[in-house]
Amino acid sequence: MSDDYEAIDPGDDAEFIPPPAWPKIIGVISMLFAGLGLVCGGLGFAFSVFGAGMVSGALEGDPPPPTMVFGPADYALAGLGLVLSVVLLFAGIMLFGRRPVGRSLHLLYAVCAIPLNIFAVINSMTKQADAVQWAKDFPNNPIAQQMNAGGAANEIGQIIGLVLGLGLGVGVPLFYFVWFAAIKTKPVQITGTEDGVY
Repeated sequence: MSDDYEAIDPGDDAEFIPPPAWPKIIGVISMLFAGLGLVCGGLGFAFSVFGAGMVSGALEGDPPPPTMVFGPADYALAGLGLVLSVVLLFAGIMLFGRRPVGRSLHLLYAVCAIPLNIFAVINSMTKQADAVQWAKDFPNNPIAQQMNAGGAANEIGQIIGLVLGLGLGVGVPLFYFVWFAAIKTKPVQITGTEDGVY
């Protein structure tokens, strides 16, 4: 038997360096956010197709409120949002598998999602303001009466919704951008091995 190699004790923990745990955690979080985006985006598209028909009876011949009318900007935002959710889903899967390409996909998502979500909040605020004016223009409409009955509580709820939308829509991609552009910049930090393969 040759003595040219040094035997490794299987019980010696000093020889084993566990791979980093954070890629799996961030990967799962990314997959959850992507799933949320796909479900909400899908429901938004479904509402744009079927929503006006469901409330047409309550409109009593009046035009629908601006929040129920989908224009080119709304369809563009929804379509791009779905595409970015798919990108984030693949980014999460790649990161969960400790593949360095997950970093690039997260950066791509962050760079695209931040301005998209800012524009989405601005679009939503504009439509909410138009809906308030619509409710004033058609005060006898049952939908307008429901909107007006909410009063200050309705406005506070809308503000909270916009703040949460902006916080998640910009905060999460901003975290990804800082994390992958400034903190975890090397493949070894994802894979745990120098050759980039785990």
